[in-house]
Amino acid sequence: MQSKKSVNPLFRLKKHINCVFSQPSSSNRMARSSHRSVKPFKIKGNNFNVEYGLHLKVQPTTWFNSKMVLLTTMLTTLPLLWWLNNSSASISSVSDNSLLHKTPITGVIISNVPTSSTTNPSISLPDITTPLPSHLRVSVHAKVETSFAIAVKKMGLSDHQLSQLSQIFKGTIDLGNDIKSGDQLTVIYEQHKFKEGVEERLMLAAEVATQDQVYRALRYTNVAGDTGYYTPTGDSLHKISLFRAPLEDFTRISSPFGKRRHPISRRTHFHTGTDYAAKWGTPVFAGGDATVQFVGRKGGYGKVVILEHSQRVTTLYAHLAKFFTDISVGDEVIKGQIIAYVGRSGRATGPHLHYEIRMDDEPQSPEEMELPLITPIAEEDRAYFMSKTRQLMAQLNDLNQTTTLTRVVEKIHVSPKIVKSASLISILKQHLIQ
Repeated sequence: MQSKKSVNPLFRLKKHINCVFSQPSSSNRMARSSHRSVKPFKIKGNNFNVEYGLHLKVQPTTWFNSKMVLLTTMLTTLPLLWWLNNSSASISSVSDNSLLHKTPITGVIISNVPTSSTTNPSISLPDITTPLPSHLRVSVHAKVETSFAIAVKKMGLSDHQLSQLSQIFKGTIDLGNDIKSGDQLTVIYEQHKFKEGVEERLMLAAEVATQDQVYRALRYTNVAGDTGYYTPTGDSLHKISLFRAPLEDFTRISSPFGKRRHPISRRTHFHTGTDYAAKWGTPVFAGGDATVQFVGRKGGYGKVVILEHSQRVTTLYAHLAKFFTDISVGDEVIKGQIIAYVGRSGRATGPHLHYEIRMDDEPQSPEEMELPLITPIAEEDRAYFMSKTRQLMAQLNDLNQTTTLTRVVEKIHVSPKIVKSASLISILKQHLIQ
């Protein structure tokens, strides 16, 4: 008697199985066609479904793979969590108070940052419903009775502020020698307070009233972000001192500024500079304090150096023989420093220096222009300038109504949104010091 195992070849498989047998070959298709409707065999207790097309293949189960993935994840994650929970590694404390950045955030005075090494768990955000004072605006007016130095001390100005004033009015009035008894001085500045002391910030406006004339300086920042000091009419107090002829030994002006007939092309056109005839190799000086903007060849100009004296003023030196050895783009040069040597590179009939002065990219006559050069506010920016400086002008006018020593201190506030942001940063600083 045959064993159960030999009778049922699908032993230990599920009772209800989808069995698929291979498609019969084309040669035997006709012979077996009559048996397709009849099941090939039937075993009691088993239900077979016979299909044609594929070989018998039992589909693998997925529950085993899912459990293995879950088990592997748990075995790798749990030890990592345990290590992180029991690890003694931590961020080392910062004990050096010099690491604290003491420059205040705009609109906030930071004076209560703790220096204790113990952590305070009860740190919370301060009340920000009322804007905090960000800085102070101080206005001082005094009359010079004996000397300018004594008047400055009575006003409470520091040496740094005095240096600022001297730099602002440089080239306009000598504060040390030109101020006499009876003259008046008015300044408006900002300052930030710290726990350790006071940091003076910006000189906003100043006025020096002598017996003969009134000098005013207003701090102004244009739309592009450039800041300077200007007169109430919009003229810059930063005067640019330039040479009319940036070389010592020249024999003559071979070609002046303006219209001329070119000696090579024989065509009449506008000459944008002045030509100074000189011997080959004559030193060429920087026309004024500047930054080197260009060093190289530039078409018919030949070898060229371009200096930038301000964001609006440049000078050009052309037809050079060679450049000074150590000059390169980005270098700072001072007035009278050698930058190159006279030659005849480019389109030139003889050795000479072609010298141009440009303001707002417009050529100016070195022979006729007024020097030192004053750069006024551009016409299209004049209305914006007036609107930005109107308040400072009003404050200066109010202070001038008094003849005695006057000091006005104003607290400037910021919006609560800015204060909230600054308060968060202040708390971060507290944690850094722990």
